[in-house]
Formats: sequence, C-alpha cells, structure tokens
Amino acid sequence: MLALRTPLSFAVKTLMFDSLATLSIVAFSASDSTDLSNEDVPTTTLDTITVTASSGGVTPTVNQQIIEKSTILDMKDVLKDQPSLSVSGGNGVAQQLYIRNMGENELTFSVDNVSTSAQVFHHQSRFMFDPALLKSINIEKGTGAASSGIGVTAGTIRITTVNANDMLKSGKDVGAMIGGGYSSNEGWNGVTAAYGRSSNGAVDGIIMGNIVHNDNYEDGDGNEVPYTEIDQEGYLAKLGWNINPDNRLELSHRREQMSGDIGFRPNLIGTFGDQTIFDTETTQDTTNLAYQGYDIGGVYALDIDANVFYSKTDDERKQIDNLSARIPDPLNSEAETTGANLSVTYPVTDAHRLVTGINYRDSKISADAYTVGTGEEEKEEYGVFAEMRWDFDPILLTTGVRYDHYDITNNTAQNLSDGMVSPSIAATWFVNNNLSLNASWSQAIQSPKLYESLILALANGDRHSFADDLEAGKAQNAEIGIEWMGDNGFMAGASVFDQRFKDYINTYDTVQANQGELKNQGYELNLGYQNNGIKAYLGMSHNDPELNGEYYGYALDVVPTGDKYVASVSYQFDDPQLEIGVKHRHMDEYQYREAGETEDRTMPKYWVTDVFANWQPFNNDSLSLNAGINNIADKMYYNQSNFRSTRFTDLTNWNAERGREYRVGINYKF
Repeated sequence: MLALRTPLSFAVKTLMFDSLATLSIVAFSASDSTDLSNEDVPTTTLDTITVTASSGGVTPTVNQQIIEKSTILDMKDVLKDQPSLSVSGGNGVAQQLYIRNMGENELTFSVDNVSTSAQVFHHQSRFMFDPALLKSINIEKGTGAASSGIGVTAGTIRITTVNANDMLKSGKDVGAMIGGGYSSNEGWNGVTAAYGRSSNGAVDGIIMGNIVHNDNYEDGDGNEVPYTEIDQEGYLAKLGWNINPDNRLELSHRREQMSGDIGFRPNLIGTFGDQTIFDTETTQDTTNLAYQGYDIGGVYALDIDANVFYSKTDDERKQIDNLSARIPDPLNSEAETTGANLSVTYPVTDAHRLVTGINYRDSKISADAYTVGTGEEEKEEYGVFAEMRWDFDPILLTTGVRYDHYDITNNTAQNLSDGMVSPSIAATWFVNNNLSLNASWSQAIQSPKLYESLILALANGDRHSFADDLEAGKAQNAEIGIEWMGDNGFMAGASVFDQRFKDYINTYDTVQANQGELKNQGYELNLGYQNNGIKAYLGMSHNDPELNGEYYGYALDVVPTGDKYVASVSYQFDDPQLEIGVKHRHMDEYQYREAGETEDRTMPKYWVTDVFANWQPFNNDSLSLNAGINNIADKMYYNQSNFRSTRFTDLTNWNAERGREYRVGINYKF
C-alpha cells in the first residue's frame, strides 16, 4: 500500500513494481504453513453470468458447466440470448459486439482483469476469447461505477478463465477432459485439458486447448457466404500457488489465434467492387500475474486484489486475390498493452467497506511498412478510485469517486493530455425477501482513442488526427430498476435508463472531434420461471440512441436496431439425465433516415429459433452428449447489428446469417 501514500505521479509510474512488491510482501508475511488439507484448498463454485444494472438474477446464465453441456463455439453463441446485447453477422473477426446498441469504441473487455485499448483494424482483435476457456462472465451495462476501471463509458464484459480447482472432481487431485464436435456447415472443433494439484493442495495447474474450424457457411437460401471460412484456436496455461487458505498467487498465459483467407473488411461481402483477400493470421498472447488475499494484516483484515499483465497482438496478412497496389504486401502490424491493477478493501466497520485502488494501462500500436507519419501511436492511462459500500440493512448504498488521466500521441506526433474526476452513486432497497428496488448514477471519462495499427501502414495513415480544441468527453448514466424473486419459482425484473455522452468524441470522421451530445434512452423487461426441472425465460430490450437529436449509426460507435425479444424454455429430466429446450430471438423492424436523405430506410424484422438437447448418461458431468439445430426454420436474414453506412445501402453488401445448422458434440472428463 506504499504507492497509495506517495505523490500521485510517482505512484502511477511505479504501480507495476509496487504491485509486484505487494505480491512478494504478502507471500512472505502470510502464514508459513503450506501444508493445506483438502478441505482447506480454496475451491470455487462455477459462477453464472452476472448482469449488473438491470435484472441480473433473471437473465439467462452461462458458465463452464453450461459450455460443456452445449454446442457453443464462439462468444456470439454465448451472448446472443442476452436481450440487451447483440453480435453482428459472419464468423470470427467479422463479428462486432454491442451493449444497448453501443459499439466497441465505448465498451471495455476484460479477461482475468486484463483489458486493452489497442486494436489491429476497426473492431478486429478487440475481443478475442475462446469460450472453451470460460469460467464465468460479468456484464455491466451503462457507465461504470468508480471501481469499474479505466474507460467504462457504455458497458463492460468481464471474463474469468478456469483453473484446476474448477475442473477437478471431488476428492481427486488429477484430471483431464477431452471433447469435440461437428456441424453441418462442415465445421468441427476439438478441446482437451489436463489439470491437477499437489496432494496438500498448495500448488495447482491446468493446460487447456481448443481448436474450431469453420468452413464457408450457407445462408437461409442455401447460398455459400464467401470468405467466412476461418480457424480459431484458444490455449490456456495457468499455475496457482495457495500460500495458505487466504492467499493465492496465479500465473497464466493465454493465446488466441484466428487465421484464414479473409477479406480486407471481413464483415462485408464486397466494397466498391471486389475487395482484396488476404491470407491472414491474427495472434494475441497475454501473460498475467495475479494475487488475491483475504483478511490480510491481522486486525485490519484487508482484502487485496492485484495483477500485472502484458498483452500483444500480431497481425500478419499476405495478398492472395484481387491484389491491390494501394495496400502494402505483406501487411504486418501489432498492438501491445502493459498494465496493472490494485484494489484494497478496508473493513471500516462490521457493516461498511471502503475499496480503494489504482488502474494503469500503456498501449502502443505500430505497423512495419509505414510510409507516412511515425508509424506508431501510444496512449498511457491511469486511474485512482475510492468507493464506500454502506450496508444500512435493508438498504445497500455505494458511493464512489475516481480520477482518470490520459496521455496520447498519434501518428503525426500530436499529443494530448487531460484528466477528469468522475463520481458515482448506487442504492438497492430490499423491500422484503422477494422484492428489491435499485437506482444508480455514474460518470466516466471518454478519452481520445488510438486509431488502428493496420491503418498506419497505408498511404492515408497520417490522415487521422485530433481536432485543435478536442476535449475529453463525459459519459453519464442514470438508471432505475425493480426485481422480484418469487417463492414459487417466478422471477421478474425491469429497468429504465438514460445515458448521455457530453462533448461526444466521434470516430467516424478522420478527425477526432467533439460532436455534441449522444443520448441513448431505453428500457429492459425480463420474466423467468424455474421449478421442478422447468426453466423458462422471456425478455426484451428497447434502445433509442441519437446524436444531437438525430439518427447516427457507425459500426464502432453505435448501431441502432429494432427492439429485441428473447424467449426460451427447457425441461431437465432426472432419469435419464436429459435436458431438451428451445430458444427464440425476434428483432422488430427498424426504420431510420440518414442525414440529407428524404426517405426512410428499413431494416427488416426477423425471428430465429434454435433447439437443443443434452444427455449425461452417467447422471453426472463425466460424459456429456450434446446436440442442437440452430435456425431450425432455415430463415434467410441479415443481422441488424451489421455495419451500416450511406456508402453501403444494399443488404447484400453484408454477410447474411447462417441458415439451418445441425451441431453435435461430446465432452468427457476423467
């Protein structure tokens, strides 16, 4: 905690070293007994997906156990049944993620408390994660609280990966898993893992790998969608040391890779004629050292979370079709991020907790074959926060404040540096054992962004600049909600929100500039039922984003859509241990008008139905046999969350979604 007591400038510059020192000090000051009995070994119940800001207990859940019992292949499969989330069409690098219609420029993605702010090209490489490695997900919608981290302006997805203790069977110290699957689009996947721990439970480790091959898929009309063939690989190695039951160190390395013959803009079929096709390989390597400690310091009983990390993305492309002299060949670029986080929880009283911390992140992008500018950009960010969590039973109150600062230098050596103080407050009133009411307001800084490493290699790589009067934007979110959890298995929730970006920084144009106010108002409704093997869910989401009172749509910033409805029902038999179910998604028609146009455009409505089944013949999780039919009606449709622009007015410019697809899979643990 020395860094928190030193001057701020020194604390930030030494954060990574202080975090490492904290890990070492705690390790040697903790109990010197490492002979842990099995009952003392920290064990983890596999968490469900947690949705913050509205109806977290009602929305569908996904965790490692669900993954093993399903035919899920990518993060689109994981997230598509969340009413307030959407993922665009195509495979792998073509897919773009949205929370409440807000694009990836305003979202934060974190895996094991590692987040980056650099990307290779547009949305590509922003969120590379193989769900086979997933343990749990936490989704925060809207502007983050003080403790949420750097740049949480419109939402964040936090993922935790599995460790050996999550995978081991009860009473076992060694285990393994093997699995695979096949789809009617001639795709296949294979996963394997080995894990174990020492007999005293002090040391544990896991090695896991998953490979997914996707051929060009067919749309609902039976037409092959070109250049959607892609190979995806995910690997995880993690070593844990339980110093004692209250202190744990964890060192991990994760690799994500996507490769294939991919178009320059893989989310589009063609742009201004046939686009250049590249033999592409994108690889992201992340190394993370993390510490968790509980009841540290005797009478002070501090809880500490800390990590330091390094992440690098390499993108290599070689032209193979529709060659272009305007694009360097080969086209190689990279993005890297170094960072650290420290969070300390102080027990002020038995009921109240103070959480303080520091976040640090340094991101760089560069390209090999640049001909203009410096060929690189860099952005350094840090934040400090304090958050008080008050338990005035039956009311929980959270008050917080954070300060964020950024220093960014672009390809033409323009430099900007600024900071902002952001407060937040949230309250939940537990009216009784079944009913709760909640309200929150939060603010976060919207800072200028690094562009894209690939663009730095192009002839126009120096065209993207900062406006002379550019200032940090201010994201604010106000929200109220209600949640009811009935004793009879029924659940319901609703929320209403008003999100605003003041001095909004628009990234659509070549100059990053403040463009006025971006406003997004909406609501979400959720109904659920779970009892005696039956699970049912119905949810909907409405969002209405506008820039200065008018329509605005750009893939990386915001893409308005029609209302989304999600419904599902399943039944779990006890003997045999068989689950069958159906899921349904519906998008309302959406009409909009671009600036300067006199007629509305229409995004057609569509509905899609999937069915699934899982059988565990041994009546436990040792063997899972999975099957599913996605888009069972073989609907031909285009995802409303696809790229949208005045230059691309024809739906056929986009990747159509998959037609009917049969999937089967098997997972065996021993």
